[in-house]
Amino acid sequence: VEEGGDPNRVAEGFAEVASGLDSKWQGPVIRALLFRAGRIFAAKAKDAERAEAVYRRLLELDPADEIAYAALEELKKSTGQWADVVELLLTRVDRLGSGSERARIYAEVGRIYEGELADKDNAFVAAVQAWCEDPRDDAHPSEVERLAGASEEKWDEALGQGAHRVQSEGISPEDKLALLVQMGRWFTTR
Repeated sequence: VEEGGDPNRVAEGFAEVASGLDSKWQGPVIRALLFRAGRIFAAKAKDAERAEAVYRRLLELDPADEIAYAALEELKKSTGQWADVVELLLTRVDRLGSGSERARIYAEVGRIYEGELADKDNAFVAAVQAWCEDPRDDAHPSEVERLAGASEEKWDEALGQGAHRVQSEGISPEDKLALLVQMGRWFTTR
């Protein structure tokens, strides 16, 4: 491609070679060829549809492939398909255990809902989820407070989700304490 080749033909060539390989024995080679094809389709050929097809094929080969998710996410962001970005992020969060990585993803979902999709209600729900996943990060309760404002309904929802999380199995004592302390602050100030 750098030497003047047609990006579509080059990317098609990589994808075709990958299709001819035995996935049992040559999985890493197949993935490398498909990633290269996807990048060429996206960046050089400016063909988002074909790039998406390649990245989805990678996810069929390995549904837990974080690099393929990230590439597909970036592609969707670059084409302004924000609802699809949210869907991809929520798919990723479902595969993770609890904790700070889930909270980071929920926080990003909230930013997208508010900033790109103009949906403050779902932004609030995502902020509450982020807080429940990582209650020791001060950014999450601040975001909940900002989005809840003076809405009693939203405060009831946030406190209810916090109470539910406190009672869930597997929550660390530190996270439970952080949730209870924050909920106590909110009860006294709201």
